[in-house]
Amino acid sequence: MGTGVGSRWVAHPNLDPGTIGLCNAGFGDVSVQNFQAKNLGKIDLFCGDSASGYVHIRTRHQNDWQTVINQAGGGALWDDFMVYAVNGSVSAPSPGYPVNIGNNKWCYSTPVQIKNTQGVVTKTLHPTVIVSVNNKKVITAFPTTTAPNCSGD
Repeated sequence: MGTGVGSRWVAHPNLDPGTIGLCNAGFGDVSVQNFQAKNLGKIDLFCGDSASGYVHIRTRHQNDWQTVINQAGGGALWDDFMVYAVNGSVSAPSPGYPVNIGNNKWCYSTPVQIKNTQGVVTKTLHPTVIVSVNNKKVITAFPTTTAPNCSGD
């Protein structure tokens, strides 16, 4: 986890580069990270493919996550910050979450504050995290600002 989000974000790597290498080699069933999700217990972010998991998030939302990091002054890897936001969203979701969105999927979210070096909140995200209930895996995760987009990505 990181010690804070801001123009001086000090990231502690969350993801193992060797595991990401397995994702790059096409091993979709490798767990990149696991989380304790409210109402579900242990869930995983698998390497996945173009439809779900780390590979999907990287393909569809890396730029979105990187933009958030850049706006905060840089200093972190997009995927480490994404994992930080996913962990917060699934382990301590906002009241009313998770939301059942049908097709055995739940939507999680919680506010993630981005602070400057003085500790002043400069932005608040409400990340959208979609989880497969029956497979207990993260399908997608992307930053949203005013409210989560539980209809998907």
